[in-house]
Amino acid sequence: FLCTKNVSTKEYEFCGRRGTCDFSTGLCSCFSNYASYDCTETSYLLAAANDDPILAATATGTAYTGNILELASERAASEDFDFITCEAADSALFTVDGVGDITGSGLQITSNGATIQGGGLTVSSGGGTIDDGLTVSRSDDDLNSFQVESTSTSFGAATMAAYSASIISKTAFNLIEAGESQSNAVFSVRGDGKTTISGGGIDVNGGITVSTGGLSVAGGAVVSGGLHVPDDAALFETLSSTTDTVLTAYARNDNHNGVVLLAQTDAPSGTPSEEIFKAVMNADGDNMESPSDIFKITA
Repeated sequence: FLCTKNVSTKEYEFCGRRGTCDFSTGLCSCFSNYASYDCTETSYLLAAANDDPILAATATGTAYTGNILELASERAASEDFDFITCEAADSALFTVDGVGDITGSGLQITSNGATIQGGGLTVSSGGGTIDDGLTVSRSDDDLNSFQVESTSTSFGAATMAAYSASIISKTAFNLIEAGESQSNAVFSVRGDGKTTISGGGIDVNGGITVSTGGLSVAGGAVVSGGLHVPDDAALFETLSSTTDTVLTAYARNDNHNGVVLLAQTDAPSGTPSEEIFKAVMNADGDNMESPSDIFKITA
């Protein structure tokens, strides 16, 4: 006998030896990780039971610098496909589409915070909760650093609300603060509601009502529509200037024929203790002499 070797001879196995064949139907039942009609293709479907990891990728080198997981597409960036889709019981929970946009049921960052370098952040529903503070900065010259909008025509809540926990001293913190820096604030609203403007003054059209806590303005105040202080006396003072007029009542209309400055009292005429106007020198008593009245008009 002469034994010969033919390298072109192929031996075909049922289901590529990667599955079992049902001879009654001629169909293959592929083993795990294999697919297609003859089980010759590697399957991308992975499955595991209980708490075993379905897919685990480990970089064993302590000096590893590559990509543990890399997803690439020959197609150009497009919203028509997703790089990652996560589902639970057929409900989509998290996706990363072909342009890198992330959609999820929520976002929780437990450490190191989050930095958005471009594109901004849009929360379309559900709102956002930030537990440990938020810092927003912008380098563009003509765009708002932080903008809040209420787009509903029937909106009835607060567009922006500032709340604090119940603190014994309401004067120890500010609800709102604005300025060049924290140490150079020009506007603040204290925890008890007192509003302080440290520069630039205030211009109000429509009047202003101060019910409690007072209003402090450095730089002057222009109020069109009246100033109403119902509970506490209104105090106008200058702290640093030695020449500025503290209070000026000025009727700018050339045709004005009303009262420029009006002082009213509900006390009966002749009330001895009712003083309508009074001018006092050395009011703080710090010039080695007591305060003294130099002018007053009584009822």
